[in-house]
Amino acid sequence: MLAYQKSDADGIARGVLEDYTLINSRGQMSTRADDIAEAKKKDPAYEIFANSDMKARGHGTHAIVPGITRTKGVSPG
Repeated sequence: MLAYQKSDADGIARGVLEDYTLINSRGQMSTRADDIAEAKKKDPAYEIFANSDMKARGHGTHAIVPGITRTKGVSPG
């Protein structure tokens, strides 16, 4: 998602649903608000942010989308 790679907080806000949650490979949860806050800080600064092998599975009013996200960036903190 280009908005994530460019740390575009407004783009993330426009393109991600308010009730979005993500569980990363370390088992940590983040939300749309977390992603927007990270983008506003521009930390990390991504060189690469690419999703692949995504397969949506519907479960009633919810969906689970497993996939692979490859990132490369710099974080001063």
